[in-house]
This record gives sequence, structure tokens and C-alpha cells, in this order.
Amino acid sequence: MSKHKVPSKHHYVAKAILRNFCVSGKSLYYVSKQSDSKVPERRNIDSVFRRMHFNSFERKDGSKDDTIERFFAYELDNYIPDWVGTFQRALDTGKLTFSTQDLRYRFIQFFYNHKKRSPDFTDPLVQEVANETFTADLAREFEATYRPLTDDEKLLLDDESFRARAIRNSRVSNFGQQSVKILSRLEKMKIIVGTPKRANKQFIVSSNPVARFEDYPKQELGELGVEEWTTFAPNIAVGFVADSSAPDCVLFDDANVRNLNRALTKNSQAIASTSQLLLQSLATSEW
Repeated sequence: MSKHKVPSKHHYVAKAILRNFCVSGKSLYYVSKQSDSKVPERRNIDSVFRRMHFNSFERKDGSKDDTIERFFAYELDNYIPDWVGTFQRALDTGKLTFSTQDLRYRFIQFFYNHKKRSPDFTDPLVQEVANETFTADLAREFEATYRPLTDDEKLLLDDESFRARAIRNSRVSNFGQQSVKILSRLEKMKIIVGTPKRANKQFIVSSNPVARFEDYPKQELGELGVEEWTTFAPNIAVGFVADSSAPDCVLFDDANVRNLNRALTKNSQAIASTSQLLLQSLATSEW
């Protein structure tokens, strides 16, 4: 696999997935929750679902360390075309088979991080931690627990740019850590591939790309009744289910296609598709 320089524009939804939703070339229909209009526009995939240096660790001198982004680009995202080919073969044959166990485990890693990677998922958590950390009593609490602060350090704690860098670096550092517990649960679950029953129906891709379904609130991942799904192409959705007897491939009727698209839209700040009308309908109903 080729190793090119990772750009400063970090796509939290990989371009290898976005390409599958293009109308032509590198353009797709896209609409954001913050848009003045609910009418989707044609956009180049380079300009959507990304943030500048989103996964870069910022050093004290302002330089960036993009080790985490490089990990995703080279160790996970590069396999997306292989996985899509595997999922399409599963739909053709009715049997999902990864060529190696390593490829299956890499997909589990990708899926786990695909959810965490989105700012739609992380921003609320980061803001909550920031509010709890940077309180009016932060300096006094630090000194009571650790050591006296210098005047310069006290000024630094009140500096907005320092706070922003600390919050961002904390998020990136935590993002680079893998939860063995969650990965272990996903590894024990069954991976299944879904496709619309009717050819004129399709899935969307969204900025919060993993939808969770459960029989009742706060049900644990890995329990029967909990499913998590993401989309890889207009005709390919991939899910993790706890039911080992589930078939490798399932057909989504019109209602289930709509339910998945609605769940993705409801929890996302932006959605994209090959269909302008589909996006407009979802944006109107869910936002």
C-alpha cells in the first residue's frame, strides 16, 4: 500500500467511503444541519466531513504531530476498498467471508474508531469534560492536590488558547487509546451485511456514521437486542449483532432502509448521498 503524506484536512468519514456515494467524479449531494436551506448541494468529497488537523496533537511550539491520523490512514482506511469488495461478494453469494482473520480484526478496529472518530460523537463529551475541568476553583484545587503554582502558571490556566490546546490534545490522546473491553465485545458479535430489498432504495452516509439500535435504553453492547450499523455504499450497510444465528446477509425492506437513514440523520450534523431528494426528505423530517 502506498504511503503518502497525510494532509492537514482530516476526514472523520474516510474519503474511501465517500467515493462510494458520489454522483459523478468526486462530487456528491450534501446538506448540513447548519445550512440556511434544506436543499442539498453538490460538493466535492475533499470539502466535506473533515476538520483541519482534527487528529493532530499540537506541541508547545505550535507544530503538529499527526501520528494518530497516519495510523488511521495507513493501517485502517487503506483497507476500505478490500472490505467493500468482501461485503459485495457476501451480497452476491449470501456468505460473508474475510480473507484472513487479521482483515476481520482490522475491520473491528475500524468500526470501533469509526464511531469515536466523529466530532458529532466526541464534541459533547469533550465539552462536558472541559466544563468540569476548567472551573473557577481549578488553581486552588490543583495546588491543594499537587503543588503551588507560579504566577505564570496561574495566568496560563486562564488563557483560552492554552485551554483549547489542552482540551484538543486530551481528546486526541484519548482517541488514540483502544478500549480492549469494547473491542472484545465487538469481536464476539456477528458481522452481517444488509442491502435494500428494492433497487430504487438506498442508504446515506452521515457525519455521525454509526447508528445504534436497542430493545430498551442503556442496554449493553453485546447483549441480544443491541445492534450497531454503518453504511459503506448506497447498497451496503454493515452491522454488528449479538445473535450468532443471524444470517450473513439481510434484505432491508423500505421501512428498515428509512429507519436506518433516519437514525443516521437524527444524530448527525451533516448527511450525504447520491440522491438530492432523499437527503432533502430526511433533513426536513429529522432536523
